[in-house]
Amino acid sequence: AQEVDTQAPSNLIAAFDGQIEALEVTGGVAAVKHGQIVKKGQLLVNGVLEIGKEGERGYLPVRSRARVYAETEVRLEAVIPFETVEKTFTGRKNLSKSINFFGKTIKLKENSGILPDGCDIIEDKRRLVLFEGGRLTGGIALPVSIVTGYCEEYRTENVILTEDEALMRAEREMTDMFSSVLSGAEILSVSSEHFAADGEMHLVRTVVCIMNIAEEVPIGISRGSERQ
Repeated sequence: AQEVDTQAPSNLIAAFDGQIEALEVTGGVAAVKHGQIVKKGQLLVNGVLEIGKEGERGYLPVRSRARVYAETEVRLEAVIPFETVEKTFTGRKNLSKSINFFGKTIKLKENSGILPDGCDIIEDKRRLVLFEGGRLTGGIALPVSIVTGYCEEYRTENVILTEDEALMRAEREMTDMFSSVLSGAEILSVSSEHFAADGEMHLVRTVVCIMNIAEEVPIGISRGSERQ
């Protein structure tokens, strides 16, 4: 998703196809109405306002703010390969330690040895606290941090999943996708199917729901069938 400057003029466009159920516009001008069918990328709320009297028309760009609820169909797909490479962590090796004092870093210790082929570099940053106390006194956080670097050693191995194992992993991935994409949506119906193809397990869920389909984009950026 594109980051939007909270002070910059913007439009709202449709993130999905759907039929408008309700609009709650607090900034900008609605470009659609209740019951209207819209396509992904279509302009929902216009962030350019017409101002002034007739014959003296001007335009004022503003940030569009609205919730545009629509009945829409969302297709989610999780794909898990049957053959995969997995990591098994075997240990942790201290690489370095430094102190960060008012934004300046001073190295205290560094291991310059050759790192193993399988190694994830992890940093653990801990703020120092003065007079750390109990529940009532608490502590005072200092502008000083100790940063410790570690090498997380691992080995890799090829793993071949059964259909049931691949489907279980796809279900876990689908659960994360469902909660991320459909957060706050009113679910009307869900249909599901899974199949194996090209060495992968595919889990597909088709969800009919009512959700806020408005996506904010800065004015001047075109996406899909958006009109500004």
